[in-house]
Amino acid sequence: MAGGAGPGAAETYLRLLAEAELRRSLAYPRYQPPEQRGRWPPARAAAAASPSAARLVQAARMRWPAAAAAAARLAAGPAWSRLGWATRHVRWRSHRVRPRRHHQQALPGVHQVRQAASALVAAEAISETAAQSVLYQLTGALAARAKIAAGPGAGPIAGWWPGGALPGRPGPVPALPAGLIRARPVGAAVPLGPDGSLGTTWVLALVLAPDRASLTTVTRLTGSDPFRERPRPGRPWQSPVHDLGGHLAVTDSQGTHCQVASSAGQASDHAWSSAFDLHPVPVPGARWVDITFAPGAAPVRVGLTAPAGGQPQASPAACGLLPSAGGPAGRPLDELAERLLRHAAQGGPASPDLLAGLPGIAAALQAAGVLAPGSAALGRLAALAGRLGVPFPASLRHLAGPAGLPAAWLSVLDRLGRADGPARDAPVAAVLPEVDGARFALSGLRSAADSATVHALAWGWAPDRRALGGERFSWWARDDGGRWQLAAPGGSSYGGGQVDVDLRFVPPLHPSARSLDFFLVGPASQATVSVPLDWVASG
Repeated sequence: MAGGAGPGAAETYLRLLAEAELRRSLAYPRYQPPEQRGRWPPARAAAAASPSAARLVQAARMRWPAAAAAAARLAAGPAWSRLGWATRHVRWRSHRVRPRRHHQQALPGVHQVRQAASALVAAEAISETAAQSVLYQLTGALAARAKIAAGPGAGPIAGWWPGGALPGRPGPVPALPAGLIRARPVGAAVPLGPDGSLGTTWVLALVLAPDRASLTTVTRLTGSDPFRERPRPGRPWQSPVHDLGGHLAVTDSQGTHCQVASSAGQASDHAWSSAFDLHPVPVPGARWVDITFAPGAAPVRVGLTAPAGGQPQASPAACGLLPSAGGPAGRPLDELAERLLRHAAQGGPASPDLLAGLPGIAAALQAAGVLAPGSAALGRLAALAGRLGVPFPASLRHLAGPAGLPAAWLSVLDRLGRADGPARDAPVAAVLPEVDGARFALSGLRSAADSATVHALAWGWAPDRRALGGERFSWWARDDGGRWQLAAPGGSSYGGGQVDVDLRFVPPLHPSARSLDFFLVGPASQATVSVPLDWVASG
């Protein structure tokens, strides 16, 4: 198809691409599901022929599944004549279990169609509903022809299956709160063990919203490597912070007593970060909350009427990370460039596979009429690939226009491989304004030598592997030392109308950083917030 077509060109191209992949898949062999253990056909036949053989097969399977085959042979025929064969077979199965080969050769083609669909959705050339419909019809046709696995949960792309249930899907996205969201730094220390011999837990920040309240903590443990040292063989190790929630007591100024329950957590060597939910939520008119960390200890009072520490701003040009002239057409290419930059910042090798899907994405954008020669977004991607040593498709050189790299990208590129970040924690607390229908509250920062992780609570957004259009938001940070950091996808938890996400920023912060600016970039708007880094602990 020629570029510049009218409305409906993107959907037409996507359907033609799906039909081409469907025709190509007809030459592939049928998909064979993996062989189930304990279902060897000769054993089933012998069990059906003789009740005594059935009992023998069942007993052998309960004790040793691989012995069921030999037991069936011995019970169903002349034992002495088959003894040698059964012995050899049992010995072979006990040392080498060879499952039936089961390939889904149509999956790469489905992946290419999904990449094109995602790029067209990000460029606003097609609705996500229409793109999902095309993918659903393609995967359904392939499953009906036994070219891929069929059914929900057995989808072709990382468990993705349109219209079916997906284990771990976020479910309903939490609605925007109807009232005020408040984030307050705490910075209180809780010694663990006698005289703090096991380590220290720092309560970093408190977030209060009409629908939830959360405390963010980080525990720095002492010892060589407590996550690998178990008190007794065969028993799992439990962190000293395991019972912290049972000792926490929270009371607001109106006399409301809150129960504390663990919500989410991330672990690494010598560090354990957790978020504790409070039930019920302190009343909206509360002026302060008292947090007691141990029976008999003096409570720590956190004021709720003072202004937040971070100063948020909402503006389409709040950070100017990327030129806005390209509009949504360049969004899928800029997102691919950020993914490439993030991969390099995390220490990943420069592989040709990183841009393997770019020709198909460019072809889809051209067919939709949103990619023309001289594209600045494609020029930025080509310049970044050249800087990282990643091969750029020669067939797309004529489409790439002259473009320089943004200052934030150059800052990240200049510090690849750095591991000089401060091993400290900071009670970061800030609430960002609404950006493209979502709200975020930052609650605590944990810095390491190679990265910095910020815990965030979200409303109006939830991570979803099935969604098309790529990542909805991009996170950046800049410390007062002039270093830029890009957020990589971290751990997340969701359910019950709550979403927690850990934003892992790479490369690391400046060793002497004292303040940090966060930038949230959405499809149509941006926002920024500045927070101080009042370090409370050293690693």
